[in-house]
Amino acid sequence: MDTSGWHQQNTTITQQYEKDLLKELVHNCIAHQSYTSGGRIYFDEFEDMVIITNPGSFIPGDVRKVLKPGYNAPFTRNMLLAEAMASIKMIDSTQWGIQKVYKTLRDRYFPLPDYDFSVPNKITVTVYGKILDQNYTVLLFGRNDLEIDTIYLLDRIQKKILLEKDQYKMLKHLGLIEGKAPNVYVSLAVAEVVDGRAQYIKNKAMDDQYYMELIMQYLQKFGSATKSNIIELLRDKLSDVLNSKQKDGKVKYLLSVMKKNGIIEHKDGNQRTGVWVLIDQ
Repeated sequence: MDTSGWHQQNTTITQQYEKDLLKELVHNCIAHQSYTSGGRIYFDEFEDMVIITNPGSFIPGDVRKVLKPGYNAPFTRNMLLAEAMASIKMIDSTQWGIQKVYKTLRDRYFPLPDYDFSVPNKITVTVYGKILDQNYTVLLFGRNDLEIDTIYLLDRIQKKILLEKDQYKMLKHLGLIEGKAPNVYVSLAVAEVVDGRAQYIKNKAMDDQYYMELIMQYLQKFGSATKSNIIELLRDKLSDVLNSKQKDGKVKYLLSVMKKNGIIEHKDGNQRTGVWVLIDQ
C-alpha cells in the first residue's frame, strides 16, 4: 500500500515528524556517506515510520558513544563537504546532529530512532511516527531528570529489545521498570508519583497527535465508532482542567481535523446517530 500521498496531506496536522529532524538526518547522510561505494541515499516513508539508508560504515561504531556529553568524532569521512555544510548551518560539525535528533524526540516523548549497522557498509536509521508504549510516553512526560543514556535503555524496553543483565538491574533499581527479565515493561507508576507531579501530569494535556492515534487505533480495531464512543475513549485521557462540555468540544475538534485531512469520514446518519470510520488508503 502506497501511503506517501496520505502523509504529504496529513503530516503537518498530526505533527508526525519534526521537519528539522528529518532534514538533519538527511543532511548528515549527504555529509558523511561513503561516496566511493557508488551507493545512494534512500528515504522510505511508511504509515508509521520513516527509514533512511545511507552507504558507509558508522564511524563512532556505537550510537551511544555519540550521545555522551563532549563526544567528538575521531575523523570526518568527507572533511571539505562537511565543513562547507557546517558553514551554512546544514549540519552540526561537532556532534553530527545525532544528539539534536535524540533530544528532539525525547522532548516530544516519542520513541528514539533505531540505528542498524548489521549490513556491512550500510547505515539504516528508523524514525517512528507514532507512540509505541503509552507508559514510556507518560514516564518521560513526568520525568525531566532522566539522562539520555537511561532513556535510551527505556526505549529499548518499550521495543522489546533485550538488554544486558546489569542494564536491567540498573533500571529496576531506579524503579523505572517492572517484571522479571526479559519480560519487563516500563513502569507507569513511577511517572504518576514522582516529585508529587501526579496531578500536574493529569492536568497537562498531551498533543493532538496522541489523541488522534488513539482514535485511529480504536477504529482499526472495531471498524467504526459513534461520537459518544470516542468521547468515552478519550474522557479520562483529556486534561482534568477541562469540564465535560470542553472535553466534548475537544473531541469534536479532533474529529473535524481528521475528517478535513482525509483520515476519517462520517457515515450512516447525522452527527448524533452516525458513525465514524477510517478512509481506505
